[in-house]
Amino acid sequence: MLLFSAFAWLVLAAAPASAASAAEAEFSGFDANGDGKVTMSEVMGHIRPAIQKAFDAMDRNHDGVLSSDDFQDVSEGMQKFQQWLDGLLEPFSSSGDRDGTSQEF
Repeated sequence: MLLFSAFAWLVLAAAPASAASAAEAEFSGFDANGDGKVTMSEVMGHIRPAIQKAFDAMDRNHDGVLSSDDFQDVSEGMQKFQQWLDGLLEPFSSSGDRDGTSQEF
């Protein structure tokens, strides 16, 4: 059975030009002023909308602050997601024990 990591390597090796162009496009998205360099300010400007969206999703009552209950909900959700992901990856277990987890990848 072909391991997921080997499969991913083969896919990436087959298309180096597209991977390079994807990296270039990603870099350009961060380089707000087009000077060929990315500053911390440009990074923060680029990721701020995603951070705000995540914060808003965690803030269940939309009061602009996160409570311990909000964090508990996120923690429980992440644990459920980890269990789902581990179950999804089980057939690709690298140890051959069919007990695949995301840590094996």
